[in-house]
Amino acid sequence: MAPEPTAETAQRPSPTRRLNKRRLIRWAAIGGALILAVLACWQDPVYAPVTPP
Repeated sequence: MAPEPTAETAQRPSPTRRLNKRRLIRWAAIGGALILAVLACWQDPVYAPVTPP
């Protein structure tokens, strides 16, 4: 039988659901890299200007 939760253990968040600084930095880095990749794909290609003959 599992022990009943006490006031001390009931107040602590689960370690897997906690939003810590390392996880926040990792998500910010992933989001930033994704935004940069999308912006790089949306860029117009730079071609030399072609003048009609």
